[in-house]
Parts: sequence; structure tokens; C-alpha cells
Amino acid sequence: MKKLLLFLPFIFSCVSPQIAVNKKADFSKIKRIAVLNFSGPEGSTIADIFTITFLKHGADVVERQQLEAVTKELNLSQSELSDPGTRKKIGKLLSVDALVIGSVTSYKPNTKYLMRNSGGSFDSVKEIKGKNVYIQNFDPSTDTSILETTAEIGISMRMIDTENGSILYSAYMSYEGLDIPSTVQSISEYFVKSLSKYWNELI
Repeated sequence: MKKLLLFLPFIFSCVSPQIAVNKKADFSKIKRIAVLNFSGPEGSTIADIFTITFLKHGADVVERQQLEAVTKELNLSQSELSDPGTRKKIGKLLSVDALVIGSVTSYKPNTKYLMRNSGGSFDSVKEIKGKNVYIQNFDPSTDTSILETTAEIGISMRMIDTENGSILYSAYMSYEGLDIPSTVQSISEYFVKSLSKYWNELI
């Protein structure tokens, strides 16, 4: 019986975070923040992950359901959130000093492929759908392999003062990992740890 091979490439790569900080910013007045939905694929999920990371590092973050209730009440679209007047209004309604906004600049989820080997070369490659892969009932006369690609995502993030609309902090990073959630988690950790050098509310 020929062998069944499982390939798991644990090779990760990243682009070092590109960080920009407003040298005139007074981070000492920032006590409470709100994390808005990121624009792009899985924007709401990414905002949730960033919220958890901020909380884990000691930030006072508005509950996301409360934030969504306010944006719905004001009937705000994602594009309208870029308006300084709108951000100031949200800041007053939620008693927050800064908004965290962001966008997904690139998005490539991890993918699994079923490959059959015949005569020393793969004669078929088929994408496997679903979160999990179960190895069963393969043709014993054919070498079969599972190849799983890594996930890759690029994220940009900004922290904006709700009072005057100025950008306090801006960052961008592209990262490759096992799947989208863990990859976003890694990026959020990079960003928040970087921000902690300037914002003393973070630990």
C-alpha cells in the first residue's frame, strides 16, 4: 500500500510594521476608544479581534454592540465615518477620545488541496472546501497528498482624535500565518505593542 502524505508548511513571513506617530499628539488625554468595523473582507471579525487585543493590553474600549447601535441610529455608512464631524459626534455620544479605524488591503485565506500522484508527477489537483480536512477512503493504489497553503493578509490601522480629527497613530503590516484569525491576531499584537510605547494606558 502506498503512503498517504500530509504536508503542513509551517513557514511564516511578514513585512515589518510601518509605523507613523503624530509627534504633536497628546496621548495622555486619550482615555477611552472605540474600534469601528474595518473596511474590506471580514471587517467586523477583524475589528472584534483588535478589540480583544486592546482590552487584553489594558485599554478602555467601548462595547462593540453599543458602537453599532449608535452608527445604526445615526444611519451612518462606512464612507460617512471618514467625515471629521461624524467622528466627533460619535465621540461625544459614546464618550470616547479616539476612534480606531482600519482597512484590509490584501486578503488570501488558507486553502487545502487534494493532490494525486501518478507516475512521479501530480496528475490532478483539487481544492478542498471546508474548515477541516478528514483523511479517509483514499485509493490505496495511488499516492495521495494533502497540501495546505498559509493565509496572508494586509491590514492598515489608524487611531484618530475625535475632538480635532487628527491622526494620532497609523500602521500597516502584511503577515502570513496558518489561518486568517491567527494571522489577524498576530498583526493586532504588533500594532498594540507598538502603540503602547506612546499611549501609557496600554500595558
